[in-house]
Amino acid sequence: MSKFINKSLYLDYLDCPKNAWLKTHSNNLKALFKLSEYAKHLVKEGYFVEEHVQKLFPGGIKIEHGTNNASAAQLTQELVLKKAPVLFQATFIHDVFLARNDILVYDAETNKRSLYEVKSIGLYPEHECEDSKACDKCKSNKKKAPKITQIIEDVSFQAIILQENGIEPDEIFLACLNKDYILGDQIDIDKLIFFKDITNEVRGNKSKTEQRMQSAKQDLINSSEDQVCCPCIYKGRSSHCPTFKYSNPYILDYSIHDIYYIGSSKKNLKYLVDNGCFKIDDIPESVKLSDNQNKQVQTYKNGQANIDFNKIKDELNSLKFPLYFFDYETYKPAIPIYKGFNPHIQMPFQFSIHILHSPDKELDHFEYLHESDSDPSLGIIQHLKQHIGPNGSIIVWHQSFEKDRNTELAERHPEHKEFLENINNRMYDLEVIFKLKKDAYIHPDFKGSSSIKNVLPVICPELSYKDLAIQEGTAASLQWHKMIHGNLPEEQKQKIAKDLKRYCGLDTYAMYAIWKHLYIQCNFDQSKFAINEQVV
Repeated sequence: MSKFINKSLYLDYLDCPKNAWLKTHSNNLKALFKLSEYAKHLVKEGYFVEEHVQKLFPGGIKIEHGTNNASAAQLTQELVLKKAPVLFQATFIHDVFLARNDILVYDAETNKRSLYEVKSIGLYPEHECEDSKACDKCKSNKKKAPKITQIIEDVSFQAIILQENGIEPDEIFLACLNKDYILGDQIDIDKLIFFKDITNEVRGNKSKTEQRMQSAKQDLINSSEDQVCCPCIYKGRSSHCPTFKYSNPYILDYSIHDIYYIGSSKKNLKYLVDNGCFKIDDIPESVKLSDNQNKQVQTYKNGQANIDFNKIKDELNSLKFPLYFFDYETYKPAIPIYKGFNPHIQMPFQFSIHILHSPDKELDHFEYLHESDSDPSLGIIQHLKQHIGPNGSIIVWHQSFEKDRNTELAERHPEHKEFLENINNRMYDLEVIFKLKKDAYIHPDFKGSSSIKNVLPVICPELSYKDLAIQEGTAASLQWHKMIHGNLPEEQKQKIAKDLKRYCGLDTYAMYAIWKHLYIQCNFDQSKFAINEQVV
């Protein structure tokens, strides 16, 4: 393995010791640890945020380490002894552990040292509110609690190594993005960056971290593969490590780990794992599952879809023509790139609409893709106004996403608030029909999910994303950013634009195709459908 356990490997170890061991010892599994394009993008954004924070510490010296950690650590020690005011990427080694500090500050007047950990996470600063449970800002920060816990562990790891090198930081801060910040004509770094004091949290966590570090040393340095376990067996599928299938080859691709919210039912999952019940068929009747989990399990065991046509027909009858099948694609920069935006706000840059005025009319398709380096918001709104009339149902998949984008657009452009609110008021979420809670359309091949990527292959197998150059939302987001900011030849930009339109167009056509399938299954008059209807 590599000579040192750095904080990244240490955090990997805490998540799954076996996965961390394989990451450092097994060359045959390197492909499993390759970062996705989106993950690479997030890493770059993290570096970009760090560069902005560094501007608040003028005169800082950056420790260039390359592949020579020992030289970087030696240079760091020399600069610490000289009491250099600000160090970026200060490198410290203790035993088998290595830590790089984002920013280490020495104040000659107070003779104090401060440690700053930079993250691209966005938080709301402390604020007054009447009811924290109802406050959107408090709720947003609370959602970040698991991330903050991980950051505290990360910084505790660094603080221990610093301590072993004779440095005890007097203050420790998390430097992150201020979610209240709104970009003006240019970036105001003092307002963009928010410093959260985490000194007490880190000090209170250090003793536990010391114990975990010793366990990591034992397992990653001194143990063989068969001595290290993969605890992901006790987690839901979405929380599994990259090497889960390698470590647990007997677990099927569709198993108890795919049961709806099984990761939250830790007692049930532990019981099933400890008793060797990995197949859904093996779940005993004595295990008390939630109603939604039971629906998924029973549908799988029966091997047949559970369809309530009366419920579906009631849903479809609530819709009013014309029907607008609608979808946004968005880009979410950590640091806002256009005036009026907050950090981490989803920015719509594209939409697709398929419009059905009545079953006997041909399907129309309209779209908009913003192709210039400017705020897409007004272009989005103006083109929506051209194609969405005052009446009719607007059909989406997972409506909270589109509704939130419209609310944010209205906040930035209040002159269009009435129009955007009207869209939200007419919105219908087609996904609802396929949710376990609705109990209207449950199919064993959905695997407990109501995602359109799971539903479409079952309902409309003739439609597929597999042949598209862009196959999911994060890829669309990155390709748009590349098209706008990648300094590409015009030919390549036009190819990306074409690929984006095909992807977003299929999203809305897929919704239409699923709606049509349901419409026909519910015995509505299918003879009314126009013959030439596919417009993507």
